[in-house]
Amino acid sequence: HLLFNVGDLLDPNELADNERILRELPFIHDARILIAESGPGSDSVDIVVLTKDNFSLGLGGELHEIDAGRLSIFESNLFGLGQELHMTFHWDAQRSPWLGNEIAYIINNLRGSFINSKLRFASIFNAETYELELRRRFFTPDIKWAGALNLERTRESRYIEYAYSV
Repeated sequence: HLLFNVGDLLDPNELADNERILRELPFIHDARILIAESGPGSDSVDIVVLTKDNFSLGLGGELHEIDAGRLSIFESNLFGLGQELHMTFHWDAQRSPWLGNEIAYIINNLRGSFINSKLRFASIFNAETYELELRRRFFTPDIKWAGALNLERTRESRYIEYAYSV
């Protein structure tokens, strides 16, 4: 998630942008980038990146009525790789089927490209959805291109009663 590499010229604006980018990640609470001298008479510096992690496991829910709602469980730093896994369970006793679920897998900064990807499958009541999303945003003022691609397929079953007149 760093904007700079070994051997790059030091750019204070780039370091400030990089701190902000790190803080925006769901698994990082705070980030600081420090500059340390590498030695007397040296023309290079050492960069120290300090981060404070968030607790990556979470649980949430929403109760619509006594017999309807949803429960969400997520991990925002799966295997320590910064990837996310979200699982949500939906229920509504007034529907048939009364139980639904969805799962989403998110990779932030896919292969160092700052493209975020999401794969999602949902089977909620009478609808089934498959989704693939790729998204890149303008994360610094120097970024020249951004955009998104979202492919989604949803299939829904509905029962319609026809009134026949004779």
